[in-house]
Amino acid sequence: SRSIEYIPILLQNGIPISPQLEHNPPTSSQLQLAPNAKSPEDHPIDNLVSSCSTVASPRWDWSRNYLGSLTARLRKEYVGPTADGLRINWHVVEGNFVGPGFEACICSGATDWMRILPNGIGVVDVKATFKTTNGSLIFGTYGGVFDLGPNGYQQVLENRANPLPPVVVTPTYATSDEELAWLNRLQCIGVGRVDMKALEVSFDVYRISVGDRLDP
Repeated sequence: SRSIEYIPILLQNGIPISPQLEHNPPTSSQLQLAPNAKSPEDHPIDNLVSSCSTVASPRWDWSRNYLGSLTARLRKEYVGPTADGLRINWHVVEGNFVGPGFEACICSGATDWMRILPNGIGVVDVKATFKTTNGSLIFGTYGGVFDLGPNGYQQVLENRANPLPPVVVTPTYATSDEELAWLNRLQCIGVGRVDMKALEVSFDVYRISVGDRLDP
């Protein structure tokens, strides 16, 4: 079999220079920068750093509007340490959501399938169904952060967790009720705390709206 060799053809001012590269390397004068090109000295690292060190500022206006408050009594199902964290399932025994737009109770089966990381952060994983006062169903799902503190993992193992840790969640909703169809478009945040002694969670939910771009 025969091998085929290739060599790139380099041009300078339209004249091929690549055939001579092996025996006659081009001089610095032959490899001059193009008229509009800049040498590396024109871009010292200090200039690059300074160009990236602009003062950060918000670019978009936004607002939050109160959607309602959730309160739920929980049943703790301790699974224990696993490969992906300390697993605890928080089953909702009873609960409700009360707001100016609608009121609902939490249906049976709602659960936070939580895992607690070694740094004491509980990763929220909630699936829940709500039933409004007129019988409509709303499916809710949300993640979030349940902060038990830097030593939270070990404290939970020893059954002495922070008695009132904060929780921040990000609910979204889905429903087929035409009057509540606006819920399907929302991204919300919820802020509150968990009473570890009473096993009760309570948080307020806000709908987030994005406004116009702020002036530079």
